[in-house]
Amino acid sequence: MANLVEIIEDLKPRVMPTAKVALRVSDEYFDLEVESAVEAALADLKRAGVAESCFSVESDYYPLVRQAVVMYCKSMFGQDNPNEEMRIWLDIYKMCLDDLLNSGANRHAEEQEADGACDCGCAGEPASDEGSTSSPDDGGEADGDNGEVDPDNGEADTDAMG
Repeated sequence: MANLVEIIEDLKPRVMPTAKVALRVSDEYFDLEVESAVEAALADLKRAGVAESCFSVESDYYPLVRQAVVMYCKSMFGQDNPNEEMRIWLDIYKMCLDDLLNSGANRHAEEQEADGACDCGCAGEPASDEGSTSSPDDGGEADGDNGEVDPDNGEADTDAMG
């Protein structure tokens, strides 16, 4: 299990160039300020409960981690109108954070923390969000198919039966 210091030391050199480009910083004059913002963003993501597996460069969620860090940096770095611009970038950061917290990797980590095992059949691998077409509005059934008999014609819904 990686601690915060290990996560920061691993990701900071990978995220710094992207953050500097996003901040339009080309020289090293502001490196300390950018580095501080990157560290704070990573610490905040970890504190908020983003699964450790999301911080891995090999993770499907790493691009979202990187984007969240960049948005956090933009919210904290030299704004002419700090209140308005900071709020916009922080809102985008929070959207990235919410996506990470609702990701398959986070759901999987929560299941494993709760009972030491996962009942998703993943053999220890994080759950994937890919291929999921269900939504809360349709009762969890993909495309609204539920396998019930159509009351108009008495026939079974064959789409849901495979």
